[in-house]
Amino acid sequence: MPSETGASLTVVDVAKLRVLKTISLDAGMRPMGTIATADGKHVYVSTGRSKMVLAVSTATDSVVGSIEAGQRPWGLALSKEGTTLYSANGPGNDVSVIDLSPAMQIRQRIAVGRGPWGVALVARP
Repeated sequence: MPSETGASLTVVDVAKLRVLKTISLDAGMRPMGTIATADGKHVYVSTGRSKMVLAVSTATDSVVGSIEAGQRPWGLALSKEGTTLYSANGPGNDVSVIDLSPAMQIRQRIAVGRGPWGVALVARP
């Protein structure tokens, strides 16, 4: 769980409903949104005013990658294959398309209108 004002992430055991650990982030980080990979190996975290998206390893509970995603990244979505991350960048009025492999790189920015807060992916028939 992100703590926007605490510059941290909280790891929760959802089966037992208890806090396991708090992961401190760099000063100034304001974690907003999170999304986990299907295999549970990574959690991606948007950081709002910090402009970054972080990759956190669940094996080590540490940040293993980052990228400047855009102006105030908030909501995140992950492709079914887990190879592409989408970041809604509020005041930037766009969505960043981030290629996750081999390293995090912006592939494209899509203009989407005023102040996007989130991203939803829908499979087309």
